[in-house]
Amino acid sequence: MLLGFVQCLLFRLSLPRIVNCGTSGDGPWLIAFRVRRPRPYSGVRRFIPHQLGVCGLMYGLQTAGVRHAVLRWFESLPQIAPSEDLDLLVDDASLEQVRAMLDDGSGIQPVDIYSVTGLPGADFRAMPYFPPYLADELLDRAVIHRGLCRVPAPREHFLSLAYHALYHKGGDSGIPSANNKHPWRAIADHDYVEVLRRQQPT
Repeated sequence: MLLGFVQCLLFRLSLPRIVNCGTSGDGPWLIAFRVRRPRPYSGVRRFIPHQLGVCGLMYGLQTAGVRHAVLRWFESLPQIAPSEDLDLLVDDASLEQVRAMLDDGSGIQPVDIYSVTGLPGADFRAMPYFPPYLADELLDRAVIHRGLCRVPAPREHFLSLAYHALYHKGGDSGIPSANNKHPWRAIADHDYVEVLRRQQPT
């Protein structure tokens, strides 16, 4: 707190506000400082503004007609586990619109935004998150989930999750290697083997 007030005296931060992290005032209370002159940010990671909330973001995407899909772990939405973020694939044409929604206030719920062709700041290590033609197909076939947001259809969900586990996570996915060069790691954030087994299309 003392450091925050020192930054206020140096005009780097604005005076603090008390904010509630819950959508209806039922969450924890925080003291928040706003950066007066934020540096331009061009990374994948953004944060959902407190006032908007997960439901507000999803509603905004739907009403604005944004081609999007929440890629995984969407079963419990609008609730998100404390250790999870939201992974969002959007059409290239809607990227700046989605960024503007997320930059309109402070928040602590992380969301990673990827665009179809991997535009700067919406890419995975300077490459598209998925091959663009597959990302386009995933968005075209996305289905409404709980009337809240769009998510991959079952086939695309399975394939995109398998791609994520094997290509993005690699050895950290916990999927054992056939040649045993990369042993199973107990620190995997999800049981990808079991999840993929359950979701495998018939």
